[in-house]
Amino acid sequence: MACIKISIELGDSVKIHFSWSFGIVLWEIFTLGGTPYPSLPTENLLDFLTEGNRMAQPHNCPDKIYTLMRECWKMEPELRPPFSALAAQLGQYLEDNVRKVCGSDHNNINMQGSIKLIFLSSII
Repeated sequence: MACIKISIELGDSVKIHFSWSFGIVLWEIFTLGGTPYPSLPTENLLDFLTEGNRMAQPHNCPDKIYTLMRECWKMEPELRPPFSALAAQLGQYLEDNVRKVCGSDHNNINMQGSIKLIFLSSII
């Protein structure tokens, strides 16, 4: 919703980039279903965002994931990562964490990799 409102406010020539929305979805996941911009009245949202403000990092959200969210929330749409880059970064993060949990057991990593690809292809 915020992405669409920004596009309308800035003019029709601004493309709607859904990476912003993806960043919001990530935030919602890491807040276990929290409402975005919980204490901000809707009429103040555009000013809040154009001033460079963004939602705070969720309590249990890894720094790498929050950094990815912040990349999605860049004000200039052309600076936001495309979905292919988001999928690659999330995939690498998942793979790194699987390695930590499973060690160097390639069978487990390959199995987790398949699950990761199914998940990422379903959200792209």
